[in-house]
Amino acid sequence: MKFISVDDHLVEAEDLWLNRLSREYRDLAPQWAKRDDGRAVLLVEGKSYPPQTRTIQFVKGNEDRIARGEFIVSDRYRHALLPSESLDIHHDPAARARLLRESNIVGSVNFPTVPRFAGTMFLEFADKTLADLCVKAWNDWLFEEWCAGDPDLYIPMTLVQLWDPVAAAAEIRRNAARGGRAVSLSENPAMLGLPSYYTSEWDPLWEAIAETGTVVCMHLGSQGSVPMPPDAPKCVSTILSEQNCMSALINLLFSPVPERFPDIKFVLSESGIAWVPGLLERADREWEEYRQWDEITSLRPSETYRRSFHCCTVGERSALMLRDMIGLETMLWECDFPHAESPWPHVESSMRAVSDGIPAADIDAVAHGNAAALFRWKV
Repeated sequence: MKFISVDDHLVEAEDLWLNRLSREYRDLAPQWAKRDDGRAVLLVEGKSYPPQTRTIQFVKGNEDRIARGEFIVSDRYRHALLPSESLDIHHDPAARARLLRESNIVGSVNFPTVPRFAGTMFLEFADKTLADLCVKAWNDWLFEEWCAGDPDLYIPMTLVQLWDPVAAAAEIRRNAARGGRAVSLSENPAMLGLPSYYTSEWDPLWEAIAETGTVVCMHLGSQGSVPMPPDAPKCVSTILSEQNCMSALINLLFSPVPERFPDIKFVLSESGIAWVPGLLERADREWEEYRQWDEITSLRPSETYRRSFHCCTVGERSALMLRDMIGLETMLWECDFPHAESPWPHVESSMRAVSDGIPAADIDAVAHGNAAALFRWKV
């Protein structure tokens, strides 16, 4: 059984921006330092910046437990650790590639860590020239260092300048010319203070994406938040975060984007899938009702979904049982390495545990076939 994971998480090199920016911007670029108490801190434009939380750490000293699949939650999980404080499989692309291949993973799409999903950290830079250079440097590092660790495994997914659709379009074309297959965009830019996908502001970006055949990957939480009461356990946010994907899907289905750019393909990462049929059924019902007086898309939502959208599963028997209602061809698999939800190192057995009685051809489609076709990836 082969697998293509459409949602994994890389860890950037500590000196990524220091090595790739000119001396003029080096002091302001994102960089790691140590506080007096020994904890890592990220400096951005010379000020302390809260990095994305790395809850699950492959911390040195826990090798035996990690090999058994017992993911270690650091006692400092609310604070970042430097890559050098973790095992190579966490931050070294070649070491990770060898590990993933042992589980028959033949393709891996990787989301950023330090700049957050879709690179939303760069939106907050005061100096947008610096932000532009940092986006380009991250993409250069992705191709030249991360993907170079195993070019036949890592499927290049890049970032763009979210604050400037024209510059973002140019970056899409630049990266597509060197083998880029996907781009990470926000599931709901309006939550970040940007124009929504209902506007024409994004047209230069959509045009470049359609022209180059770039796949749009939207990770849950890329709007900057997930629904979670302040005193709830962390697992509650993990469960409730699928709401973000539902919202992103409905907003896109009813936006002008799929109608005006029918060739663009969207992937909702870490979304789950079993909820799709019920939501599409309601979307079709409300579309029938409201299109009589609302200026909404002329496309039936369920038909648009089957043409343009994909959702992802770590392992849901309910989704596999509903595959005919969902659309088998829209279903993708993810390893979510190295997060807690990852089935690694029991990748194949976890799939078999939820697929009893499902035809082998259907399992292969979800595990790797659909993704291979979508990302134009040889397996």
